Amino acid sequence: MKKTIILILLSVFGMSFAYPRHISFKQREYAFQHRRARVPSFTRVSADYEDGKITLDVTGYTGNVQVYVSDSQGNVVGYTMSTIVNGGAVTLDIGNLKEGYYTLDVVLDNAAYVGQFDA
Repeated sequence: MKKTIILILLSVFGMSFAYPRHISFKQREYAFQHRRARVPSFTRVSADYEDGKITLDVTGYTGNVQVYVSDSQGNVVGYTMSTIVNGGAVTLDIGNLKEGYYTLDVVLDNAAYVGQFDA
């Protein structure tokens, strides 16, 4: 009976770590452009972190995408650059990170985004 309970608990906790963790973003941009309020962008950026890989999805955008991952000390621990057309996905393999908080910076031609995640 104890073995059954332990197996059930292990499977439940094991499954909870198998899903990707979503990374929330905040756009870094100025509120005004040429002394007028900026027009909202149709570009959408989202990211997930799973098994040492960050998958970034960008929609409504054509151009270069730069992705930086920095540790809590500000050291860049991962970087990639890709060109996408009409949106796409960018994957960054950052391997096994030490436990801690990390910053994800995404730089597009027209905007920059920042998010934080823990490993």
